[in-house]
Parts: sequence; structure tokens; C-alpha cells
Amino acid sequence: MKVIILLSLFFSLNAFSNDTIRNFDLNVTLSGLDKSWVDRIYLIEVKNIGKALTTSAFMQYDSLLMSTNGEFSLSKNTVLKSNTLYRLNVIQKKQYPNGAFLNLKASEQNFVFFVPTNDAQFTIQGDINSFSKSAKFMEADAVNRELSKFRDLRKMEMIALDGLLSKIQNYGLIQDSLTVYKAIGFQIMEKARKRYKNFSDSSEFFLPSILATNFYSVKKDSVMFDKLVKRYQNSNPKHIYTTQFSDMFNLQYLTLPLGGIAPEITLPDTNNTLISLSSFRGHYVLVDFWASWCKPCRAENVNVVKPLYEKYRDDGLVVLSVSRDESESLWKAAVIDDELPWIQMSDLNPDSEVFVDYFIKKLPTTYLIDKQGKIIAKDLRGKDLIDFLSKLYANE
Repeated sequence: MKVIILLSLFFSLNAFSNDTIRNFDLNVTLSGLDKSWVDRIYLIEVKNIGKALTTSAFMQYDSLLMSTNGEFSLSKNTVLKSNTLYRLNVIQKKQYPNGAFLNLKASEQNFVFFVPTNDAQFTIQGDINSFSKSAKFMEADAVNRELSKFRDLRKMEMIALDGLLSKIQNYGLIQDSLTVYKAIGFQIMEKARKRYKNFSDSSEFFLPSILATNFYSVKKDSVMFDKLVKRYQNSNPKHIYTTQFSDMFNLQYLTLPLGGIAPEITLPDTNNTLISLSSFRGHYVLVDFWASWCKPCRAENVNVVKPLYEKYRDDGLVVLSVSRDESESLWKAAVIDDELPWIQMSDLNPDSEVFVDYFIKKLPTTYLIDKQGKIIAKDLRGKDLIDFLSKLYANE
């Protein structure tokens, strides 16, 4: 059975503010609609860009579309905002007999995104049983065509994950296959993450670009997020999504607050002996992130860190230098040339988890850890580091 859903909005030019969409006409045609589906479509405004994929508890209903003789229409009193993302959701009766949309899990939602624009008319076609994957945008304007490209990326990811799930269901999940399935799933997600990153970076449209950021990690992709924050602040400085995105980035980027426990570091030293940060509880520890090719790092080590280490090591100060070098010979040569007497650590992997855990974006970067393993200072250099340690040990 095919049901045509007509969403038609025709507003007079003087009825609403400049932020209100006028003369927007959206037609949605869904096949497969039967009695197993709730005969309603939910139109939802994305209130928080960082939660665009979550349940409606984080959003607001703008309208509930009721079925009338096989057609759906929005109330003429419905107001849609310009430069704003919306979602169309469908749900099944068997899981939610009362249409309890608020109880939906994110993985069970069936939706598409769109952006209403002035004097625009376009059509969405699809199968209600796989609305997220099957929806096609017809006669769409430029920004919604871009959203269609984003939807195609999601479709690629969902099809790949569905294929993996099918294999698991057909062949069963035994211990020997678990590791293989996990590895395949990880590869699927990593490939998808790279595609979403490229999409955000290359898209000339603000809303599709910022929507795609929901699909990759601030922690793993902090450089990209930092770039996008600056881009959005320049192109759309007053948009609520820009503020939310910037706040989200700052919150997640600064996930090592003062007073928090420092993440564990376990890396080999120059003798290939594993050293762990946690083994130095009871000592103040200066964790120094550097590299042999970083001139400011080497100058800081020679002129500031070395004198401080020599002054306070008998008082229990520990210095752990974590190198971001890839070359073992260059790393060890720098340690010897600069005559650095404290512990030097590296796994010779510039993408090591330790740099992710500590959100290292620049070198040098330092963290000062107290005797209980808590972070008490960050990014102290030069006189600031000298003064901080002087006060710290004066109070011992």
C-alpha cells in the first residue's frame, strides 16, 4: 500500500518574522505503510545539534501529522524556522502501541533530516520500513540535495553494518569469530568516520556540514573539530548550533580538568622497559610531551625543566618526558645531545592513545600531577612553571 503524505506550508509574506519560512512545500511519498505502523509522522525541530540523532527527549515537537483519508498535512499554524534542521520520524505500533515516541531508543528510530527554505518545493520518496536508508530527495533545493549526500553516507554505513549483523545471525557468534567480527565492525566504523569528516570539511553548506559532526569523535578528531569551530564561528557566528558546537568541543576537549585523575600512561623507556605513571604515586610528577624536531620543546627542556629537575629531584620530583617521535634514532640522539637525565618514554607512534587521552594538539604540552595522581596544573612553561614549583615545594 502506498500512502502520500503532503506537507504544505503557505504563509503570507507579512504573517511572520524574517526568521520564519514562507511558501515551503514538501511532499513525502511512502510505500509499505500498513496497520503495523503508527498512522502519524512526527516533525521535530533539532534543538541541539550535538543531539540530532538522539530521542525526542532532547528535542521539541513542532507538529504531529494526523492521517486523514490517506493524506497527511501540517496545520497552517505550524511555524518553521529558517536555517534550521528538522527531522521526519515514523514509528511502529508493535513496539509502541500508544505512539510513545519519547520511549524510542536511538537505534530504533526511522527518520530523515531536511531543511525548510523559502519558496522551495521538493519531494521525499521511500519505503516506510527503511525510511532512513530508502528515502530519496526529489526536486530538492541545493541545501537539501547536500543533505541527501549526507544520507547516502549513512546508508553506506548502515548497509555495511546490516551485512555484518546478517553474518553473525547466519553463522552464530562463537568465541573464535568474536574477535574477527569486532575487527570488521571497527573497520566499518572507521571508514564511515573518515567519510563523515571529509563531508564536514568539504561541504559548503553550514547545516549539512555541522550535522555530520555527530558521526565522529572530538577525542579522536580534535584537530578537525578545532578547524570547524573556527569556520562556523566565522560563517555563522550567531547561530545557536555554532554556540552549541563550540561549547561541546570545549567541554569534551577539556576533559582533563584540574583536580581530575590523570589518565594512565604506560610506555617503554629508552631501554625498552615499560614505565607507568601510576607507579609514581606519592611523588609530584611533571609529564612533558615533546619531540626531537620541536625546537621550543628542546629549549624548554634544557633551559627550564633540567634546572628544575636538578633542584627538586631530591625532594621527590619525577619528570616523565613522552616523545611524539617516529624515529628511534632521532629521539635517542636528542636525549643524549641535550643531556636529559630523567625518564624518557615513547612507543614511536605519533598517533598513540596517550596523545588522544591527553588531547595533545601542540608541543610542548605539560601536566603536573600531585601525589594522589590528580592534575594540579597544565601547560606551565618558563617562569610560570618555575614559580608554581617554587610555591609547591615551599609549602611541603
